Amino acid sequence: MWNSLQSAHPEKLILVDDATVVFHPVWSNSTAGVRGTRLLNGGMYYWEIAFGSRVFGSAMMVGVSTPAGRLESRDFEPIIGEDEHSWGLSHTGHIFHNGKKHLYCPPFQENVPTVVGVLFDGRTDGRTGGGDGRTDGGDGRTGGGGGTLTFFKDGVCLGLAFSDINPGRRELYPMVSSTAAKTSMRVQNMRRGHHNLRDRCRDVILRSICRPADAEEVLKRLPLSLRRYVSQQAWKIGRHKRCERDKFSA
Repeated sequence: MWNSLQSAHPEKLILVDDATVVFHPVWSNSTAGVRGTRLLNGGMYYWEIAFGSRVFGSAMMVGVSTPAGRLESRDFEPIIGEDEHSWGLSHTGHIFHNGKKHLYCPPFQENVPTVVGVLFDGRTDGRTGGGDGRTDGGDGRTGGGGGTLTFFKDGVCLGLAFSDINPGRRELYPMVSSTAAKTSMRVQNMRRGHHNLRDRCRDVILRSICRPADAEEVLKRLPLSLRRYVSQQAWKIGRHKRCERDKFSA
């Protein structure tokens, strides 16, 4: 999930595995972040970020970002949402976008593990609205015509945080960041929604192929139009959990 090529300097951040990141493993004098590998554009995705037992500091954040968003800062500051390239929620209870912040929920309790759920719905074209990720009311919570972002805390929905996300269809990825020393976050419970029956069928077909060598044999049995549609996401072949289990049991 986390992209080692889209992260802060290794002194500021350690990727323990694909799911777990540790920020400022020795001490902190700055802000560090990392983006995920999952491209969110055009789909509906849900994932959870489990905070470790150390929850404190200026800004521990979750959200989404384009590749143009900063991954680190020399200061203690909320880098997710500091400009037009990202949208984020801080443990302080504020949401941020384009350098503006709004109170969204009560602050998280310090040093108490918590799980933040993130629901991104990018199935709309993202070309309507004002493009600032907020509503006409300016409270950052309702309305708009583009993609939407909703947060959950320990299984409780906190309400719509942003709308009209990502105007212009820029590439968008999950992102987390922290200013605090020896803090950790782990991504879990990742889910994807389907647009329609065709999209669901493609997902089932791709899950059934564990080896790229088997792909040609499976694809040639499909009608040409469906073959092309499935091939658009051929990069998913072999990535399903069942395929990983098969590798270890072989």
